[in-house]
Order: sequence, then C-alpha cells, then structure tokens
Amino acid sequence: MRQLLMPLALPPVLWLAACSSEPEVDEFGWESTDFDELVEIELQIRQDLEWYQASPEITPIRFYTADEQPDAMSTCMEERGWEGIREVTDVLQVPSDQLRAAEEDVWECMSLHPKDPRTIADFFPAPEEFHGAHYEAEEEVRQCVRENGWDVPDAPSFEVFVQAQEDTALAAELRHPHFEILENYGSGEFDAAQQTCPYPDTEQFLPEVPDP
Repeated sequence: MRQLLMPLALPPVLWLAACSSEPEVDEFGWESTDFDELVEIELQIRQDLEWYQASPEITPIRFYTADEQPDAMSTCMEERGWEGIREVTDVLQVPSDQLRAAEEDVWECMSLHPKDPRTIADFFPAPEEFHGAHYEAEEEVRQCVRENGWDVPDAPSFEVFVQAQEDTALAAELRHPHFEILENYGSGEFDAAQQTCPYPDTEQFLPEVPDP
C-alpha cells in the first residue's frame, strides 16, 4: 500500500550508511545487511514517518518478503482472535465497534512481522541494477508476445520505466505487455498470453532477507 511520504529526519541513504561503512552489493544493486542492522533501519523509519504506525517500542522478530508477510500477519492476527486479516487495510472489514481493537492488533503484528524495509518504495528508492533487471525481464515478455502474434506497443524508455515504478500516477506509461493485451484483445487472450509468455518472478531481483 503506497501512501504519502512525510518529511524524514534522516535521508534514506543515511539510514543505510549509518549501519555499514563498506557493505557488499549483490548483482541487483542491493547492499548486504544483517538482521540487527535491518532492525536499526526499521526502528529509525518508525520514528521518522508519522503515517507508518508500527511501534518503535516493539522489536521485529523477523523480516519477510512481500509474498511471505501476509501469511505471517494472518497467523499473528489469528492468535489475537481475528480471522481473515492479512494486510493492514483488512481491518476495515471488521465491525465498527471492534475497529480500534483490530487496528491496535494489526499494527502490533506489523511491528513484529514487517516486510524488509529496503524493498518498500516509500522508504527507499530501488537500485538502478534492480530496475535494469526488471526492465530486461519485461522486454523478454514483450518480445515473446509479439512472436506469438499479439501486437503490443514499444516499451517506455528506461528512465520513464523507473519513474513509473516509483510514481503510481505514471503507471499507464509502463505499457505492461499482458495488460496491453487485456485492454486490446480481452480476457481470453490475456489468459493465453500469461500462459504462453509468463512474467518472471521479480522476487528473484530483491535482496536476500537476513535471518534473526
């Protein structure tokens, strides 16, 4: 869920720099960070961003990828008596007289089981190498769908692609091949294109999440 960034006490690059003077960098541009360093980064973010209501008084017990975290949140909320809450926004489905209690519990669970903060665009800009790998993967899908008979527009420039990844107002500029097929050919062809030219799992381009 993307939200408006509030002013920061420290720029994101300084959060990372404060934790390691010469970090190793992987092939997708992510700096290696151990669990304790990631905890420091997460707690600093909680202090600096007013809208991010995870508690700076609660230490994370583990960090998760975007795919893993909803299951951890669901388990945590079930332990507190709530069913079907996997994201912060899911609390909106509970009765209004229980909403405050649900919000308190969901942010406590978020505090214990956060996503890796390095991979959240509202916290940090992704490395250029990550965007480059993502861009190349999308170009491979674009070439595949064209070879299989679907006409899709050219990709945006790399610069526009990066800007659109970080600004939802520019999402239409991405021209994702599958979504272009959905718009111009319909859902049947969209399903066929996804099967013929599957999009790669972009989790492979994200940093490894350190264990506690």
